[in-house]
Amino acid sequence: MRRALLGILGVAMGTVLLVAAKARQPVPAPAPGPAALAMPAGPAATVRLPAGTYTVTGPVERTPHGVVQLRISVAGGRLVDVVALRLPVGGRSTEVNQRAVPVLRREAIAAQSAHIHAVSGATNTSRAYAGSLQAALDAAVHGARH
Repeated sequence: MRRALLGILGVAMGTVLLVAAKARQPVPAPAPGPAALAMPAGPAATVRLPAGTYTVTGPVERTPHGVVQLRISVAGGRLVDVVALRLPVGGRSTEVNQRAVPVLRREAIAAQSAHIHAVSGATNTSRAYAGSLQAALDAAVHGARH
């Protein structure tokens, strides 16, 4: 009887300790939904672009489905347009990019940076888009204009 009581007491103490330890752990942020995956943006969310009117072409970014390359247009120190020069084509890529690229463009112009959200179903294109965009913005900041 004494053994059973000690066993029950031991299990109860262990359960209390586990619950207490769990209660002290920070609660992780919920994972974003598929349409709201934040893209890396580098050191600053908003970029200060030099004044003037100019364009800058970003580098080619590779995806498993093809390449992405962008050209940005700046006027008055603000990002005013993003044009996709190269995108993955063929198969489902064309359909996905027709839907995703306008969304990515709007987000980039609204954010004035490459801190944009991935488009659901176009994660690879979204990452490559953000990469080429960030490189073009960096080039603009450092004076590489066309």
